[in-house]
Amino acid sequence: MKCIAAVLAGCLSFACLMPAAISCPLCLAPSQTWSEMIAEADVVLLATLVSRDPGAEFRRPSAVFRVAEVHKGLSRLSVGATVQVDEFVSGEAGEFFLLKGAVQDLEVSTFLETFASTEPGNVSSAAANIRKVAATSRDQVFSEGNAAPVLVWDAPEPATPTTFRYLTEAPLLSVAPTERLKYFLSFLEHPDALIAGDAWGEFAKSEYTDIKEISHLFSRRQLRDWIAASQTSPERLNLYGLMLGMCGTTEDEAFLRDQIGLPQADGLRFGSEGLMGGLLTLAGENGLQFIEQTRLKNADVPVFEAYAAVQALQFIWNHEPAAFEKQRLRNAMHPMLQREELREIAIRDLARWEDWTLVEDLPPVYQACRADDSRTTRAIVGYLLLYLKTAEQHATEPEQVTAAEQLLQQIRRDDVRLVKAVERELQ
Repeated sequence: MKCIAAVLAGCLSFACLMPAAISCPLCLAPSQTWSEMIAEADVVLLATLVSRDPGAEFRRPSAVFRVAEVHKGLSRLSVGATVQVDEFVSGEAGEFFLLKGAVQDLEVSTFLETFASTEPGNVSSAAANIRKVAATSRDQVFSEGNAAPVLVWDAPEPATPTTFRYLTEAPLLSVAPTERLKYFLSFLEHPDALIAGDAWGEFAKSEYTDIKEISHLFSRRQLRDWIAASQTSPERLNLYGLMLGMCGTTEDEAFLRDQIGLPQADGLRFGSEGLMGGLLTLAGENGLQFIEQTRLKNADVPVFEAYAAVQALQFIWNHEPAAFEKQRLRNAMHPMLQREELREIAIRDLARWEDWTLVEDLPPVYQACRADDSRTTRAIVGYLLLYLKTAEQHATEPEQVTAAEQLLQQIRRDDVRLVKAVERELQ
């Protein structure tokens, strides 16, 4: 059980008291979308594979490509030119690839020229054309008199003309987020895996408010089909659940309850937190009662099912604050104090939510965790310190203030270093 708790709470600290991240909640966003990568690149091409060399012990693998279309590039990179990329490439001659590259860091004085011969019959000997050149400035690299612009290529990506058009016709990063999302909306679950994954990534990296602003354009039927499909990945399931919650009807409430279903025996249902978040947004109190009965108040539910419900509560608190009365959400979290794996997360959340009704419930929790669960102990100390910091607001609760002081004194006697460390964190 301790290792599960560490997995769930290992990244938690009292930084949890900071505002939530702005990207789509419950979405595991990619580090970069293709729009961001293309914006950073100096050259973006669609090319066909001409030949490839898998390399040998003293020879790097490489591949030669013929330029088919140019989105960003240099005058030397016209349609029909050939370029060599020193990367291992898997594919057959004639297949399309997306190539992108950038001028080498100016602090590095040695570059590899990656232009192959354009003479017929000489492509296969392109490796002989590689030479080292020196550049002292970016202007020199691009200057008209330079023999050949020198680029560092990223690994080639298999692509099609359709992929290339999708990537190069996407709105610029400077365009309003909602306008960009309208473009990517039509490509969700596209048959081309690169397109579908990138369109999802654009939504995953977007602010929740921007996604919600275009919710009137969502297709409820499509979202239900995607959610019900067994091949839909968990991260996309999260997004589609939230999207259906934004635009759904009473009919979709029943659908989401059916998709969430009863807890699974193995506890390994990933993606259900987005479905629960969508249900809470759409169904309000009825949805919360369903999640309480099946997860939060069910002591037998597997830990990952309960944690998904906790994430749904966190989502509602951060992104749909008007959906519930605050104390209603706080109370829904209370049963997690009795779950060894989740009590630390619950205490930290309830401190951040300023739920000061827990003081009398914490002594038995501390007794249960004091011997071998320092993470939960730290969470309790943080909660008590924050509560006492606002003690003047609790003048009508003198007995509770006294109880908080006594528990903190007991923990200080047991582990003064831990208490001092939390005090420093909260200064």
